[in-house]
Amino acid sequence: MKINLNSLTKPKANPPTKELIAPFTAEAEQIFKRCGMIETELTKKVAPLFGRILFDIGDSSLSIWSGGKPEIADTGYATQTKGMLLAGGVGIGKSMILRCVAATIHAEYLTVPDLSTLFSQQGSDGFWNAAGRANRWDLMLDDLGAEKAVKSYSNALPIEELLYRRYDLWQRHGVRTHIATNLVGDQVEERYGMRIRDRLKEMMTPVVSNGKSLRK
Repeated sequence: MKINLNSLTKPKANPPTKELIAPFTAEAEQIFKRCGMIETELTKKVAPLFGRILFDIGDSSLSIWSGGKPEIADTGYATQTKGMLLAGGVGIGKSMILRCVAATIHAEYLTVPDLSTLFSQQGSDGFWNAAGRANRWDLMLDDLGAEKAVKSYSNALPIEELLYRRYDLWQRHGVRTHIATNLVGDQVEERYGMRIRDRLKEMMTPVVSNGKSLRK
């Protein structure tokens, strides 16, 4: 099932109706199946949320995902399309969505806690070897804010530095970053500072869910 993201327009005031979201929910279910996701009750409940994300972001981001890894220009600044910032409580399917999208577009999927552990164990070389694999295409960055605070001998803050680098890559080459986090609103600024929060707002479309955990 192929959805033309340009064929639907988002309402300016009222939230989209179930009828508008339904085609995107169907596409989401197909993505889950292509990624080999087990048909659990959780997956079925996550599909409508994914459908809402497909609708909300629409052709500002998702319509070119099917093209695979973007072509990177060597000079100048890109015409940016935004990534997505999935925010909300635990157990609502954010990580599942990131993994599915990563598999669909062959993007790099990394978790922030794993990167922080790598930095603690192997230093900056190990950290940037892992993070650098996504320098030329989209990066799915899961569990932002769940990492322990780590510093190197030079007082480096690796996650903040990674976000600054991803912002620069997005500005110059249109390379997007997609993040899942339990942090919402001011919590991002409290953890990473106003400059990071400002950049995330510019380079991503926020999708916030206040739903309850779907896990049993």
